[in-house]
Amino acid sequence: MARMAAPDEACGLLFGPKSERMLVSEVVRIANLKAGGAVASFELDPGEWVAAEATGVRRGLERLGFWHSHPSGSLSPSAEDTAAAWEGSLHVIVAPLGEVAAYVLEGGRFRDRRVQPLPQGPP
Repeated sequence: MARMAAPDEACGLLFGPKSERMLVSEVVRIANLKAGGAVASFELDPGEWVAAEATGVRRGLERLGFWHSHPSGSLSPSAEDTAAAWEGSLHVIVAPLGEVAAYVLEGGRFRDRRVQPLPQGPP
């Protein structure tokens, strides 16, 4: 999803069952209203956001957080990322080659979260 948006940032929502582990079961891409701008940044389309939230609720899922890409390849949150982050929500950054970093904003600072891929079912 992230590579297709380059050189713009891709963005979206993360959903999963209510749990202390923040187990992401669904990743939804939302249109970036800032795509095509001079500087890579993102703003989730509010209409698509509301629709994705409604779908998640109908499926018994909770919004765990947000994801976006950094076309530059950096996995560190920018100052803009920190300013826009929601306290207690999961924030995932994806680099162009598929590297992933996850953070939770706690007390106004991002804290690293370990990313563990889910086991795949039988082929």
